[in-house]
Amino acid sequence: EFVLFVAVPVLLILRSAWFKGQFGEFKVNFGMWLLLDRYVYHRIKNVTLPVEDGTTQIDHIIISPYGIFVLETKNMRGWIYGSPHQARWTQTFYRKKFQFQNPIKQNFAHVKAVQDLLGVDRQHVFNVVVFVGKYRLKTEMPSEVRNGVFDLVRFINAKRDPLFSEHELAGFIETLMNHRLEPGFQTNRLHLKNLKRRAADRKLKAKFCPRCGTPMVERMNTDSGEVFLGCRHYPRCTGTRSLP
Repeated sequence: EFVLFVAVPVLLILRSAWFKGQFGEFKVNFGMWLLLDRYVYHRIKNVTLPVEDGTTQIDHIIISPYGIFVLETKNMRGWIYGSPHQARWTQTFYRKKFQFQNPIKQNFAHVKAVQDLLGVDRQHVFNVVVFVGKYRLKTEMPSEVRNGVFDLVRFINAKRDPLFSEHELAGFIETLMNHRLEPGFQTNRLHLKNLKRRAADRKLKAKFCPRCGTPMVERMNTDSGEVFLGCRHYPRCTGTRSLP
């Protein structure tokens, strides 16, 4: 009975989304520690920064003379379908389909936070998504999506044009360390609270037409069968929103 009492909570933790995320970040961090020159690439993991509407949490930031790499880690299984412009991507696993936020768009907010904090050119901050786990990318992905740790390291090492001086790099690291919130339970709790508040705000906003502010109703595209939100005043107003 005692073994069962201990084993069940442990099994639940191992299967949780939180643990999968943490384990994925550990694999990426360990891989970069092994494969990247630590005297050239400075790794900072689990960075929570204050932003205008709350906080943003970044898996990894790599500071180097060849650019700043902002990493979003996805530890997933199954087949992954997606394109750069889609709001949501699809994961197929055991004949079941699940949707998740486009990680490129998700990571863009992290990139913007780093860019604004450090005051650097957008072209010098790289938005990078790395998949790890028992997955397969089933659609052609843009260059910022990397297929495992080795592919990620190849992408980082391929950037060879010097962009920053040693003095600038030291300033970037100092600024990030001074502005990041202290890693730990309290910071994670605050960030989760901010996420829930923003999600509630988006849900409320989505009910109203982006053009005239009128409450919206569900409509269907007769050609594709896609259900969406349309303005109640159509055809006078053609405002639409995609359903989450």
